Amino acid sequence: MPNIKVTVRNKIARTQEAPEIVCGNSDYAAVFDLDTEWAYDLKTMHVVWTDIPTGEQRFADVQFTGSTAMLPVIYNAFRVEIGVYAGDIRTTTPAVVPCSRCITDGAPMHPDPPPDIYEQLLETIRNLAPKVEGAIAGNAVVKYKGCYGFAGSAKRIYENPTLVLTITKTRSAQSYGAIDEIYFYDQNQNRITPSIFAVRANVTPSTDNENEQKCLDGNTSTKWVWHWTNPTELEITLTDDFRPAFISYVTGNDFPERDPVSFDLEYRYQETTKTILSVSDAEITTDRVAETQKFECSFDD
Repeated sequence: MPNIKVTVRNKIARTQEAPEIVCGNSDYAAVFDLDTEWAYDLKTMHVVWTDIPTGEQRFADVQFTGSTAMLPVIYNAFRVEIGVYAGDIRTTTPAVVPCSRCITDGAPMHPDPPPDIYEQLLETIRNLAPKVEGAIAGNAVVKYKGCYGFAGSAKRIYENPTLVLTITKTRSAQSYGAIDEIYFYDQNQNRITPSIFAVRANVTPSTDNENEQKCLDGNTSTKWVWHWTNPTELEITLTDDFRPAFISYVTGNDFPERDPVSFDLEYRYQETTKTILSVSDAEITTDRVAETQKFECSFDD
């Protein structure tokens, strides 16, 4: 079994011995050498890759104990990013592993099953989920943190209500984006606070103290600053159903150029994905540590 060795020191993940993954194989394992802050019984390996034919970003979460986790089968990718998160909450940077395409890339081994088979599989997973920690082995189904999905497929079932903020533009081209705090409001424009299960982003924070959790900690003396990526996605997994009528954000204390001006907000739950807000080139205040205008969300069909 080929091992991908990953060391984690001070939340920085790095590969050892120049590993490489050949796509289409199911026998790769990540072996983590973690420092002392990772003394959790249960941890989650987060794996991200981009599908070459479609350009879609895909990911899978695999829960594990000890130091070893089996990688999902990767197809049609030039590289894969591997990291770990655990607790409430510790996350690492991604360790990058190059991939070589396999002979079956671009020629699927079998078509997707018809919808009725999907439903049968999902029902089986729902029954098994409370008893299973980690991934169901093979090339069929992966258990995601907060949702279920099919490996290599875009079909996902969100176990928890989830808000996904997708940022596509800042005020001007920058190496960084920044948000101090995100606020939610009800129909009467009273500020409301969601009960949050987990927060994660597809980007790397500028420092450990400026991670994505900082924009939802209720503290305007902290902020989220990240290395700019288009799109930037912030996924907020909730413990209860939560449907804000308005949202706003507080600008960072640094540079106006880092302020997001174009973004979408999606609501995802079970098999439903609904865009509830779409903002393009908004006029955002240039004042620092200042709340923006309120943007109205719509849950109407």
